[in-house]
Amino acid sequence: MSNADDVTDFFQRFFTEYKDDDGNFKYTNRINRMVRDGSQYLQIDYDDVLLYEAGDGDISTPLFENPYFVMDYANMALGEAVRQESVDFYNDMNRDGVDFMIQFVDLPIEIGLRDLRAKHVRTMRVIEGIVTRTTDIKGIIREAQFFCKENREHIVVMTLLDGIYSSPNQCSVPTCRSKQFSLEMEFSSQVDWQLVTLQEMPENISAGRTPVSIRCRFTQGMVGSANPGNRIAVTGVIRAQSRKTIQKGKIMLLDKWIDTNHVKVLGYQQKYEEILPAELKEFDEMAKDPKLFDKLVNSFAPTIYGLKEVKAALLLFLLGGVDKIRADGIKLRGQSNILLVGDPSMGKCCRGATTYVFSNRGMKLLSDFYQTDEIESDKEFSLGIETFDFQSFNPKNTVAIYQRKQAKTIKITNSIGLAIEGTPHHRIIIQNNTGDIEWKQLQDIQESDHIVIRVGSNLFNKSHKKITFSSPIQKIKNTKKITIPKTMNMDLAYYISLLIGDGCLTKKRCIEFTNADKYLLDQFEKLSLDLFGLIGFVQLKKGSIASTVVISSVTLQRFFDYLGLGGKYSFEKTIPQLILESPKSVQIACLKGLFDTDGEISKYDVAYTSTSELLVIQVQLILLNLGIVTSKKTKTTTHRDLYRLRIVGAYIPLFKELIGFRCTQKRTALDKTKARNKTNVCGVPNIQRHLYKLWYSIPEEVRYKNGYKKGSKASIGGVTFTYLRRYFLKSQNRNIPVYKLGSLLEGFAKLYPKITQLKEYKKLTVFTKGMFFTKLAHKTTGIADVMDFTIPDTESFTANGIINHNSILLKYTKSLSDRAIFTSGKGSTAAGLTAAMLRDPDTGEFNLEAGAIVLADEGYVCIDEFDKMSENDRSAIHEAMEQHQVSISKAGIVTTLNARTGILAAANPKYGRYESHRTFMENVNLPPTILSRFDLIFPLLDDPKQRDDAARVEYILASHRMETIAKTTETYSTAVMQKYIAYAKSTSSPILSESAEQAIFEFYINLREQIGDDKGRIPITDRQLESIIRLAEARAKINLKKTVSKQDALKAIQLVQYCLEQVTTDPETGKLDIDFMYSGESSTKRTTRNKMEKIMALLSFFQRTYSGPFSEEEFLKEAENEGLTQEYTIAVLEQLKRDGKIYTPTPGRLKLAS
Repeated sequence: MSNADDVTDFFQRFFTEYKDDDGNFKYTNRINRMVRDGSQYLQIDYDDVLLYEAGDGDISTPLFENPYFVMDYANMALGEAVRQESVDFYNDMNRDGVDFMIQFVDLPIEIGLRDLRAKHVRTMRVIEGIVTRTTDIKGIIREAQFFCKENREHIVVMTLLDGIYSSPNQCSVPTCRSKQFSLEMEFSSQVDWQLVTLQEMPENISAGRTPVSIRCRFTQGMVGSANPGNRIAVTGVIRAQSRKTIQKGKIMLLDKWIDTNHVKVLGYQQKYEEILPAELKEFDEMAKDPKLFDKLVNSFAPTIYGLKEVKAALLLFLLGGVDKIRADGIKLRGQSNILLVGDPSMGKCCRGATTYVFSNRGMKLLSDFYQTDEIESDKEFSLGIETFDFQSFNPKNTVAIYQRKQAKTIKITNSIGLAIEGTPHHRIIIQNNTGDIEWKQLQDIQESDHIVIRVGSNLFNKSHKKITFSSPIQKIKNTKKITIPKTMNMDLAYYISLLIGDGCLTKKRCIEFTNADKYLLDQFEKLSLDLFGLIGFVQLKKGSIASTVVISSVTLQRFFDYLGLGGKYSFEKTIPQLILESPKSVQIACLKGLFDTDGEISKYDVAYTSTSELLVIQVQLILLNLGIVTSKKTKTTTHRDLYRLRIVGAYIPLFKELIGFRCTQKRTALDKTKARNKTNVCGVPNIQRHLYKLWYSIPEEVRYKNGYKKGSKASIGGVTFTYLRRYFLKSQNRNIPVYKLGSLLEGFAKLYPKITQLKEYKKLTVFTKGMFFTKLAHKTTGIADVMDFTIPDTESFTANGIINHNSILLKYTKSLSDRAIFTSGKGSTAAGLTAAMLRDPDTGEFNLEAGAIVLADEGYVCIDEFDKMSENDRSAIHEAMEQHQVSISKAGIVTTLNARTGILAAANPKYGRYESHRTFMENVNLPPTILSRFDLIFPLLDDPKQRDDAARVEYILASHRMETIAKTTETYSTAVMQKYIAYAKSTSSPILSESAEQAIFEFYINLREQIGDDKGRIPITDRQLESIIRLAEARAKINLKKTVSKQDALKAIQLVQYCLEQVTTDPETGKLDIDFMYSGESSTKRTTRNKMEKIMALLSFFQRTYSGPFSEEEFLKEAENEGLTQEYTIAVLEQLKRDGKIYTPTPGRLKLAS
């Protein structure tokens, strides 16, 4: 439909002819309502257009591809329809400069914000996102009226496209030659205008990527319809504009923006508006189950043993209570806040001194990041590191590192010699015996598990490391000057590796290299001259075929000391850190030298041997980073243990391609080595069932049509069907090689394209993305300093070749909500959590940009390392935690933003471990002002005396008996839990029943009555009372109740009482005392201190009143009036006399010592 008249005619007929299912003229009625309500917009459902156009031409295609053409003439048709309905209303709106506009709603969402490309410009799309910033509502000129400066009766009217200013070239009167005009603002037509920044949803941001934003232009009636933190769907035309003024010879970069047609604010349950009737029926049945709460708790983070109270609290945290507004306008929050304080062993840390990570700064130990000047203390810093999100490996640029002193550790070593040491709860990726990959704690790793190794990260520093060595000897006269390379290059790395392999630094200040290969000797001499300008001499060893090249230079020896090569025995040698932090080419040159000296070649493998275990580990990890898997074995000898790396199978050709040898003899031998594949070593285990299921998901007619049947030799992706059927569909002991699995999956996709959408296909595809599977060799325990490595979003990283993970409970809780943001406390600022004031690049004015708590409105913020936040940053969220709003008073802007957000925080103990002999306040580095705002506080302790180890072991063993678990424990999947929690949260708003109120009343009064004569002890406060109400309402939501029952209230009381007993029990009295948690003092100590302070104040008062000695009898009477017994006061006075603070100048009189 390319003709303007056709478009106009289509919409005129559509307005008058389209009927809904009840036979009503839907849009005729809507136009009538427009006139009554004084509205300029008519909303048209896209599905109605599709239904109508089915018998009357195609309008939907040009609407997407040429939207301005369709909308201009559709709006003209709407204006005519309004004029026919009411001429007066039509004229009034025109006089005010208001346009009648059609808004198309419920268009299909075809593209995400991150996927916008140049081809989408000037097409209509629907984009969902979250509002992070809005400008003030301004006015822009749509039609500018200019007066001619020669004659003001000459008027020129110009339409300003997108409000961009331009002036006339000539006067409206042909005979007037004036080219100077003045713009008359008051006579020009203006429209309301606002810019809104839309950012992709936090839950949709892929790991390792920064959020993508786009500016949206709102005009006329749409202005002010969205605020920071709102989740909206914007329908509009994708446009592009230049970033800067166009200059000749400069690249013209374009920014995309959206010319908005319609805005829809998405509610919390927007994602679940299309719940199927079958799902609603299932939810109603679930809600009737009296044991539903227990089942949901059992389904919460099922890989974590125990912690039922914590899991129950987190489940109620997700549901939340009911928000209320009192008659006086005061808001009462319904959302709870929870704090978890855990031991390092309850956290997830690994040993920094033995853990290498690959990054864009090279290969470094975790402890090196903490000890060098890159990080002075626990804080966030920038580092490119690889993460894993169960679908792919992606780079991530922001991490934080924290140190934990002396924690219990478990060290696991796999079958190829790679090891990781961490706290018992530290998790790594494994493949279980059903072929699925999962996170598993170190303490739970079993012999049946396959530890997943990351192969081929290819993460190297891209810039050469500078050498900052300088020697004072060089400045002495008559000293032989040498040249020192300014950066670590390939030749220097090769030279150093030759020294590591067969060289040494002697006590006579010489550098010696001994080898029997003439080529290597010549290379060493040549590089000595090229790199340093030094000429060596050759010594022949008696009774040996080896020769030694000797270089004499004090400066050179000091240079090698600077690199870390000096004064080391062979078993202490390592690769210098400068090489480990160098580019890929430099590290390959180093490997080449090491294999030239200590490498071996046999018929089926390439090996490297050394007496230095750390050197062998470094070589193994560099090879792994390059994509070459090696196995490390130890051979015990009478003198020193030998450590040997072997390269076999398909990795030999890769070694030859990437590294190889410079040594002619070894290069020739390498050409003769055969790459014999070992499927049980280099294959993917435990996937026969998945492969079988995937194969038979292809329709039988498709398989038979292409000749795939028993006895067939037809191939699929290069794999014959006979080979596939014999070895991988039947055998349970053979592993398919990774390269064959990849080819096979490609063949399946070509044979039957729909197979790529199946879960089994996606699961198998992950195994082809740089994974290697190893068995557990041995597990040991120990105690060591550990490091906590935090990566936002995925919380995963590769270390020592093994894929690691931290933050269990917080990450799982976040996964159950589509409105949750995860952040690290050390990397969060007050502005980042609440709102920042930024200058708008278009208007030049200051605007608010919403922070995490505002963006998560009606959702949750999970803050890890909460104790690492600064006091100023923590205090900024006080209002949000209690009032659920953020007040802003910056740069002349005074406003409040909604922050109806639950805070789930995790903190670490002050002394590394939670020490039970210390008070809660002594263990936690948090002030009372923030602690009082948490409804529940859980100390997570790893106490062997309190842990039910037998039950724990049984739970772990049961996790491997999937059928048994299914029979004994009914659980729900994460997807079902996520949907049900959101459904219950949005549809249920229970109120307290009389029985529930009575139960809460009795509990509160009974605790308060326990105070008795102990006036210094407060067992419970009003804040805990409100917490009970919130939790009881959340408990009732579980079963979709309309009222909170007595049982719901009792469960909430039990949970609050459990937390109070954990953190507020006074060890001296054994009773609850809120002040004990905040002050760390028992009520007895506080009472004694208060009495002493009262006596001292009374003494000061008497001293001032009498200006000298005063009567002891009068003092005792006054003290008795203040509630102090005479016996207690006399005892205190006697003690003060002994301490020399008071004395008796005359009998019966007292005086303070000066």
